[in-house]
Amino acid sequence: MIVLPSSFDGAHFELVIGLDETGLQRVMEYDPAVVEMSALPHEWLGMALDHYHVALLRGGTMTFAFAHPPGPIGAIGQMQPGCLFAFSINAPGATVNAPPTVFSILDDACIAQLRAGQQILVPWRDVAPPGDAQNPRDLVVCYATPGDMEIVDYHLDHGDAAQAARQVTRGFAWRPDLGDPTR
Repeated sequence: MIVLPSSFDGAHFELVIGLDETGLQRVMEYDPAVVEMSALPHEWLGMALDHYHVALLRGGTMTFAFAHPPGPIGAIGQMQPGCLFAFSINAPGATVNAPPTVFSILDDACIAQLRAGQQILVPWRDVAPPGDAQNPRDLVVCYATPGDMEIVDYHLDHGDAAQAARQVTRGFAWRPDLGDPTR
């Protein structure tokens, strides 16, 4: 996975999260791609996240065809067919003002979009918790089938975002042999 930050005004920044085919396959096996925001270079941490992209790397390069998903991006608690679904949670025991972890869930239409050379654009304001202006703690890119989404929706409807997160990250494995950083 490659994470490329860039700033367009010195106060806000965007991220491009580039997955190669192996990384995308791992996501589809419920082993999420995680961007730890605290690991970004120091100069980015003082800026506000405006949006992020998910893209597929091909031959070591990333396609920069900024195509929006067909239709509006799913907001928290809603899923648009063929689009990204996102929700956020706070870590267990976190303070009320702690930065959230954001789970961005790709469905089969999103995977097809990435493989067609299109990026998925996610405005932070569309996935941030209501009234939360701070950057997320982590960005987690996951995958879900329609059956998984029914389970995720059920847990979110019942106020159990942690169980929803476990549903889409159940294949997590630390794999330095596949490029995960060593601890």
